[in-house]
Amino acid sequence: MNTDYKIIAPIIGERLKPVLCTLLHPNQYCGIRGNSVFDAVAAVRDVIAFDEITRNPVCVVSTDFSAAFDKIPHDYFQVILSAHGAMLHSFNV
Repeated sequence: MNTDYKIIAPIIGERLKPVLCTLLHPNQYCGIRGNSVFDAVAAVRDVIAFDEITRNPVCVVSTDFSAAFDKIPHDYFQVILSAHGAMLHSFNV
């Protein structure tokens, strides 16, 4: 990495911290100070437990968007799942 990047990247990161909560989806766990992957795991566990108590059928789909981030619009993916009757609980880790 060149020196310019090493100097500018932390400055931009610090300037974005105050507005990250408004830019990111509420279910975004990683990348936000105070949130961790364990919070996401707990949230998924809570959704499954609630569906078991209410006897709602549940299907958990785990997707890795990191490789396809620029190739698959997330809105399109949600529309497809909704068309199949899926209630969406999005957890971005």
